[in-house]
Amino acid sequence: MKSIRNHLTMGLLLLTLGLMLTACGKEGFKIENGKVYYTYWTFSFGQQNRELPGADPETFKSVNDWLGRDARHVYFKYRLAEGADPATVEAKKYPMFRDKNDYYIEGAALHVADMNTFDVLMHNDMHIWSKDSRYAYFDSTRIEVANIKQFKVVDWDYATDGVRVYVFGKMLPDSDPATFKEIGSCYYKDKNHVWFLERLVEGADPATFELIRHGYAKDKAHIYYDEKIVDADYATFTIDQYGDPRDKNGRIHEEKRWEDAPAPPVEEPEPEPEP
Repeated sequence: MKSIRNHLTMGLLLLTLGLMLTACGKEGFKIENGKVYYTYWTFSFGQQNRELPGADPETFKSVNDWLGRDARHVYFKYRLAEGADPATVEAKKYPMFRDKNDYYIEGAALHVADMNTFDVLMHNDMHIWSKDSRYAYFDSTRIEVANIKQFKVVDWDYATDGVRVYVFGKMLPDSDPATFKEIGSCYYKDKNHVWFLERLVEGADPATFELIRHGYAKDKAHIYYDEKIVDADYATFTIDQYGDPRDKNGRIHEEKRWEDAPAPPVEEPEPEPEP
């Protein structure tokens, strides 16, 4: 009975939170007192209004809730999209839009080399992979690849052109697409190397490299955190029931001994929003 009551309570809390977000979280453009604003809601400061720089209220129109234009400018939310053409602007899947000359992500121009062959390869809530006849693109970053014709997205975080692998838009030198695979927690390996994100894990043995948990991994000789070797006793390293890494000599923080780890930074108060 208690378990059912707890589940019902949690359900009501989630429903209330969802209704609050729906009621308070509406975003969009508005014209007030001769100025154009983008309005949005935050947990920290509630409803916010950001004036659009240089916007003309006489000619301003909303394309949708996040894209607007006037006679001379295009705006992604409250950001001016430099160089975008308001006469031909067209919304794509959030946060992408285009005009007659280029594509844009969150207002940043992709500088597409060939608009006629541009194609979005993958677009999810986290990242956008795309390409044209000359370049690949990761979010708003252009990538020079070895073989654009064979370029394809393998998973949301990495792609290959059959010659090299590209993680979060960064090329991994000397990577082997045929043996490349994702391990988890941002670790990757092929037959010769191990990487954390795009950074090489120096000296790691790919044949024995495996994920532990909480960002830690190991091979036959070392424990690793990110791309760094952990100062730990290999034989007794463990992560205890509280999620704390330790060995026979005590607790460990990231790659250092607990007593050698830097003090946590002092949290500064959140800045006031810009007027």
